[in-house]
Amino acid sequence: GADVAEGKLRDKPMKVRRTIQTSRPDYSAAVVIEQESGVHVATWHGYLSPIHYATALAALGMHYNTAMLVPEINNPGLGVIEHLVRVIGYPNMYVSKMFGGEQMESGEVCFGWRTTGPTRGILVNRIEEMISTNQLNTRDRQLAKELRTFQYDDQGIPRARGSDKDDLVLALGLALQGRYESSVG
Repeated sequence: GADVAEGKLRDKPMKVRRTIQTSRPDYSAAVVIEQESGVHVATWHGYLSPIHYATALAALGMHYNTAMLVPEINNPGLGVIEHLVRVIGYPNMYVSKMFGGEQMESGEVCFGWRTTGPTRGILVNRIEEMISTNQLNTRDRQLAKELRTFQYDDQGIPRARGSDKDDLVLALGLALQGRYESSVG
């Protein structure tokens, strides 16, 4: 699962001791889940341009036996997917069965996962299911921290609390959704 950073700063700058302190933009994040067991086996987390991130994802996928890549398609994610498909020719891309919450027409192919209000809920439900059934197995401290600060805000949107990040949580949800869809056909 690959969450592609949009470079947004969610929180406004704060004045702290006569200096202006701003939050860093969101990270791009990738989480690798083993298909059969669901064990979290690898994480990538950092800042890269979409083209360089696509290259890193392809290398990560190849390292894990041509793992299925489930990148987010929103905004710069489209550039990541285009590079993976057209330039690199990555052989195992997630093909969306849903687009913006609507079932796709027969024969249409859309690589990647479009995160919208409804589809974000699907990812969160997939994570909640794994946690509630004690099937989520990770040793990644940063992912565990993000999971602990992930909550529903006042508008009912699942997201990180305050200035905390949720990039790894969304990458986890994408990986789990890809795993789920490949197991149910």
